[in-house]
Amino acid sequence: MIFSFFLEWAIDSEADVIVFSLGAAGYIDLFIDPIHNAESTGTIIVSAIGNDGAGTSGSPGNIYGSMSVRAVDRTGSVASFSGGETISREQWGSSGAEWPESYVVPSGVAPVLTSLVPFQEDMRRLSGTSMATPHAAGTIALMRAVEPEASPDTIK
Repeated sequence: MIFSFFLEWAIDSEADVIVFSLGAAGYIDLFIDPIHNAESTGTIIVSAIGNDGAGTSGSPGNIYGSMSVRAVDRTGSVASFSGGETISREQWGSSGAEWPESYVVPSGVAPVLTSLVPFQEDMRRLSGTSMATPHAAGTIALMRAVEPEASPDTIK
């Protein structure tokens, strides 16, 4: 899986923080081991929670232990599209056997700003939890600069 390849490359490059502004709807087991392996090295994974609104989440942001991010608008209110939910361990089946009975995602919030991306011969505006996630990752990187030995759990 290409996800694992890039994750391993970032860990081998001694990344302190890895941003995943991507997601797949539902509960994807394939993300669990790579996320947990990265965090066991001290690397913090920051993931977008998804843009399908309240009561939803996407993987890898919904994996227990992942630092997931929800978007807030200029007033500090949760953006209407921003995902978030309480997840039951049962939703993961046997994959989350050592996790708590239930947990809440996301782990944090960050402001969502509009980004511009090239699209064909023009520019397209994008907003969403993928635009909020780099803000959280930048904050974590600054925290790591001050406390380089802090564990991922302490940072979260």
